[in-house]
Amino acid sequence: MDLLLISIFVFIIMESVNVAILYFWRLHPTIKKLDAMGCITLKGYSKALGWMITGFLIMFILALIGHIMTEVIGT
Repeated sequence: MDLLLISIFVFIIMESVNVAILYFWRLHPTIKKLDAMGCITLKGYSKALGWMITGFLIMFILALIGHIMTEVIGT
C-alpha cells in the first residue's frame, strides 16, 4: 500500500480516537448531569450514548492495531 494512504488511514483513526476521548472528557459529564436532572427526554440517554461511543472507540483502536499488524509489521 502506498505510504501516503497508510499515513492518511492512521491519521483518520487517531483523530477518531481523539474525538471520542474529548467527548468523554468534556461533553459526557454535561449530558450525564442533564440526564440526572431530567432535562433529557429519553431517560438513561447518557449511558446509552456513552456505551455507543465506547464501542466506536474500541472499534477504531482495533482497526488501527489490525492495520499496524498487517501492513506495517507484515511488510
